[in-house]
Amino acid sequence: MIKKEYFSVKEASQLTGIPPYTLRYWEKLGIIKPEISEGRRKFTLREIERIKLVKSLLEEGYALKKIKNKLKKMKNLLVDGIIKEKLREIEQLLNQALEILKK
Repeated sequence: MIKKEYFSVKEASQLTGIPPYTLRYWEKLGIIKPEISEGRRKFTLREIERIKLVKSLLEEGYALKKIKNKLKKMKNLLVDGIIKEKLREIEQLLNQALEILKK
């Protein structure tokens, strides 16, 4: 199990089998978004997994444009789910507060 928090471009390349220049190209296209600190790219484990997903989708024959759209849709679904969950939590808190006020 990998315990490291951030990976360099070289390390990300070694972990995913994707050359550094390709990682930079995917970043330019907006497919991946490594953190930048002191002028250096830092890839999180989540970003490494995203690179592996892009690689597998390419191997299945998807074009980069379609992959970018799919990843955006996945992110939107995730964000929507988080928002809905937070709204449910707020609704429960409001209902609890109303019950307290009724007493």
